[in-house]
Amino acid sequence: ALVNNSPPELICWALDNLPNDLMGIPGNHDLPSHRHEGEHRSAWGALTRAGKIRELDSNGYSWTSGVVAYGYPFGQKPEKPTNTAELNIAVVHEYLWAAKTGHAGADKSRLIRRKDKRFAGFDVVISGDNHQCFSVDFDDGGVLYNCGTLTQRKSDEAQLEPSVGIVRKDGTVERHVLDISQDVVTEIVQNDDHDYDAGIAEFVESLATMEGSTLDFRATVIAAMRRFRSLS
Repeated sequence: ALVNNSPPELICWALDNLPNDLMGIPGNHDLPSHRHEGEHRSAWGALTRAGKIRELDSNGYSWTSGVVAYGYPFGQKPEKPTNTAELNIAVVHEYLWAAKTGHAGADKSRLIRRKDKRFAGFDVVISGDNHQCFSVDFDDGGVLYNCGTLTQRKSDEAQLEPSVGIVRKDGTVERHVLDISQDVVTEIVQNDDHDYDAGIAEFVESLATMEGSTLDFRATVIAAMRRFRSLS
């Protein structure tokens, strides 16, 4: 992910080192305030405008014969493809989970089962956001592959195996585990005197969804607190 506050140095590194034939969609942390309307203020926007990354959309894009990829970035629901390609691929950024891969309290409406029809018409669905890698073979013959984390960012992800998925032309996805033997993960120092308050995370989310305005920082926080209280 290219966090929306990426420094110019990282953007320059990406321009110098990334290949020119990349395709993808922005996730929530790639977008200012988790809103696609602000992509022009992000590293993602800079790299797409420079032609370094092609952003997939719901119109579909075919880069090789018989294969069409559709993109559904954070906040956009997939639509059934109208293309009759041999292989229709959906790339979505949404927290999805299968058995034993969801966080505590995970939304049950996002639980993926073999009989799911929400991705009907797609042969392969590539999803992101959930940092655990998993795949589900649908009864209709399609497959959903959740990539999981590309790197162990913190100590509570030390048990996860970063990997990538290789999509074959027959519609199967092969998992390739990355070599992270040289990586170093810094342990988190726990402080028992300060318990984590899940309400703080909810409040921050409410800040992120505030509409853009000319309000100053103090007024914005006050407005978000009032809104948060009304939703609690």
